[in-house]
Amino acid sequence: MISALMLGACRRGGNATGPTLQPSFTYTPRSTLLPSLTPTIEPGSAENPIRLFILRPAGAATQGSLNNAANALADALAEDAGVAVEITLVNNDAESVRALCEAIISDVPTAAWVSGLGYSAAAGLDCAFPSLQVAREVGGDTQTGETVQIIVNDSLGITDIPSLEGRAFCRVDFSDLFTWIVPTLLLQSNGLDPISGPDAVRDLGDTQTVIDDVASGDCDAAGVSASDFADLTDSDTRDAIRTLNQTIAVPYAILMYTPAVPLGQRNALDEGLLALGADGAASLGTLLNADDVIRVEEGALDDWTAFIGRTDLDFSQWRSS
Repeated sequence: MISALMLGACRRGGNATGPTLQPSFTYTPRSTLLPSLTPTIEPGSAENPIRLFILRPAGAATQGSLNNAANALADALAEDAGVAVEITLVNNDAESVRALCEAIISDVPTAAWVSGLGYSAAAGLDCAFPSLQVAREVGGDTQTGETVQIIVNDSLGITDIPSLEGRAFCRVDFSDLFTWIVPTLLLQSNGLDPISGPDAVRDLGDTQTVIDDVASGDCDAAGVSASDFADLTDSDTRDAIRTLNQTIAVPYAILMYTPAVPLGQRNALDEGLLALGADGAASLGTLLNADDVIRVEEGALDDWTAFIGRTDLDFSQWRSS
């Protein structure tokens, strides 16, 4: 009896529905205004010009003529290529390489015309890549680089660079590209220390004196560009000098871009410079000593890169030079 009552008490009645579930509160999102975003200004526009660094050319050009050439080049590229550039003349490659590498961090669209050494530094630091290079007409031929050679007094019997150990070496000065900077690389690539190797290094002030002193025997050896040697010697001088067969062609100016320059603007800038080069634009002649501008073809810089590799140069120093 008790069990039946307990079961009856636990059984629900026919109309029981149990507790009623209450609806939960649901949040209805309301639209809100998002903060406004600053629009990205297209690189190469007047508001965001591509920074273009150019190594200040050596020679007699005045600052006024260089400024006029820079303005003319910028105007031509804006009008013909539709790309705005801001040209800055720098005193050395280190400034351009530093600007290229800093642009990797700042993402500022940047390009630079650099020398062969500047190219090796920027490429070695992975800051930029080449696109165009300067070409010049030399003796009826089109060249993209200047050959640097080592000359010695013929009476010494020197036949190769390692034989320069202990010899007197002459140069224009420590900053001269063709009589010192590149010749030291030739010495290094042949295992000769350019500082302790030659017995003495003398500064003579100009290339003509360097060549004449080698011919006379006042200097044992020197470095000189092939074009200077051809222009500044006569038959008697050449008879007194031996040219060693270890030479290197140093590329003329090379245009390098950072990744921040978009492909479209890069192509437009290239096409504009190629057209100006084909037309013999005076601005390119003044700023780059260029007779023409051509594309860097695949493999064109391989010999130079291999040569630089043999010198064991530390390009990390260019970042802070």
